[in-house]
Amino acid sequence: SDNETIEMDGEVQHISPEDLTEDMSESTPRWIVWSVKIDRDDGRVQYPLLLVFFCPESCNQRSKMLYSSATPFICEKLQVTKCHNVQDLDDLTFETLKRFHESSVTR
Repeated sequence: SDNETIEMDGEVQHISPEDLTEDMSESTPRWIVWSVKIDRDDGRVQYPLLLVFFCPESCNQRSKMLYSSATPFICEKLQVTKCHNVQDLDDLTFETLKRFHESSVTR
């Protein structure tokens, strides 16, 4: 069909990235919107909104194209300027999310 719909798969709170990935398919693309507490060196506390696009190598080409082409729309709707790509669920850790945040922030 030419009309594709984006639906929210679910919402979870107070979960580690590692626990979240246990329930995810390793072959299906997903966008993950993540807010995590970051304690800054200057004493500030931030709760940045991160958009992560999980797109495994093993997913089919059509899914890759559909998700990739919709990513700018998702960024616009969430008002995030950067989408971070992950191809392996094992790479989705708190340290990775913190690094994504640090690479997105303007100082």
